[in-house]
Amino acid sequence: MIAISQAAARISAVGETFNRQTRDLAVAADTAEGRIGAAERLLATQAKLLADTSDRASVQAKEAGEAFYRQTQELVAASASAKAQAETLTVNEIAARRASFLRASRLIIESLNSLAIDFSRTLDPSLSERILREFVGGDRGVFVRRLLRLNYGEAGTVIKRKFQDDPEFRKYVTDYLSQFERLLADAKDADPENILSATFLTADVGKLYMVLAGILGRKTG
Repeated sequence: MIAISQAAARISAVGETFNRQTRDLAVAADTAEGRIGAAERLLATQAKLLADTSDRASVQAKEAGEAFYRQTQELVAASASAKAQAETLTVNEIAARRASFLRASRLIIESLNSLAIDFSRTLDPSLSERILREFVGGDRGVFVRRLLRLNYGEAGTVIKRKFQDDPEFRKYVTDYLSQFERLLADAKDADPENILSATFLTADVGKLYMVLAGILGRKTG
């Protein structure tokens, strides 16, 4: 009987130990489950925060990009407008300088025509009635054209000799060349496109300048 009682006691103790361990395991399992749930909830919260932050950053980046694009377009438009205004001002300035130069150049052209009369008379004192009549009638360039009609193959030698020997003739020719060169220099300053310079060089006064400069070996341009 004693042995049976002892065995029963041991079995009972083992059962209580098992039950206690089972309860401990259940508590531990509940605790672990609670911790896992808390961890899952924390991860979900952090994921949502990251998603919200990413969305806000994406929106902010988009807004910043749109603002930058608008500013860029405004700068491009402002630059184009400034360039157009500068080009307009440049065109207006050149036109004004051309007009002012043309007004002033009339005096120089008159002076060149007068000098042409003087050295034409010095070169050849005989003047036809037709030339005098044309001059009196208002054709101030008639003497320039008279000189251009000379045969410079023959007259070149005469012009060179008179330029060396005749101070009065040399003065007229030198003044003519100098005044025309000043006219060209002023034309280049007033007109960067050199339209005026080309116009004067192809006019009668310019042709005479080129002929005289060529005969006397004077550098042009």
